[in-house]
Amino acid sequence: MQHNSIRGCVGYPYGRNGRIVMVLQVAKRLSNAYFSFRHSVSDAQRIANTAVEKVVNLSMETSSDILSEGLSQLGSMKRVMTVPEIFAIQSDLWSQVGKSCLGHFQLSMEEVIEAQINLNNLVGHKLEDFSPLLQAVGTGLIQTKNR
Repeated sequence: MQHNSIRGCVGYPYGRNGRIVMVLQVAKRLSNAYFSFRHSVSDAQRIANTAVEKVVNLSMETSSDILSEGLSQLGSMKRVMTVPEIFAIQSDLWSQVGKSCLGHFQLSMEEVIEAQINLNNLVGHKLEDFSPLLQAVGTGLIQTKNR
């Protein structure tokens, strides 16, 4: 009879076989915790990548829409407008594009920061322990929300 078989450990909480079972249970818990942590890291990375893709796509679509609509209207009105008026309209179009892109960027960064905070809570770190960019953006977003 082998004393180190796991089947022989059932019902023996103490002794050599009982310790083996306890070690195996602890190892299984550690393994589960590790894979849960890895899953959370993967989720945070996926959210960050998705947010970056989203901000690029939305910015491109919005910029294209704003510019094509504005420039087509400007093209039809050029004959009756002065040069300063044309420059003012073009400046306004680019301003709208910039505001739109910043809005998309802010929403996407909020998702990234939320994922980073959740991940930091999981591993017991604060936002300050990580990227200065995330810290600066997080501080800016908090100040914006408090207004």
